[in-house]
Amino acid sequence: MNVGVISDTHGNGGALRRALAALPQMDAWIHLGDYASDSRVLEAAGVPVYAVRGNCDGDARTEAERVITLGGARLFLTHGHRYGVKQSTGAVFYRAEELMCAAVLFGHTHIPLVEAQGSVLGVNPGSATLPHHGKPSVARLTIENGDVNARIVLL
Repeated sequence: MNVGVISDTHGNGGALRRALAALPQMDAWIHLGDYASDSRVLEAAGVPVYAVRGNCDGDARTEAERVITLGGARLFLTHGHRYGVKQSTGAVFYRAEELMCAAVLFGHTHIPLVEAQGSVLGVNPGSATLPHHGKPSVARLTIENGDVNARIVLL
């Protein structure tokens, strides 16, 4: 299963369309907040779209965090601001472990990251619109039999 992951789009429809072009034929998309409403653009791909709200999202109808299962893997989705990810990723990894998730997906820092801590894979796709270092980016997850692998894709 192939899953596109995007975060911190901040209302930039062009960046969303570039992400869809860079990662065609995904089986699902995940938006990790800061304009989670932008996830509606991802629905054009015709696949399931999962979203959580970030610190710049005011719509309380979108969950702040959630756990989903894709390809047999439990994934913890959060924007990350509630866990202080700009200072340390320890708390967000710990929460994913508590929830018995194979991976934690978060944004907020605008800096891409793929890193394992213990049995949990952490993935931050960076920002598709306002990167703090380097180029705009998204992430591609490959999930097979519950095993999660990820790579950063520059836009």
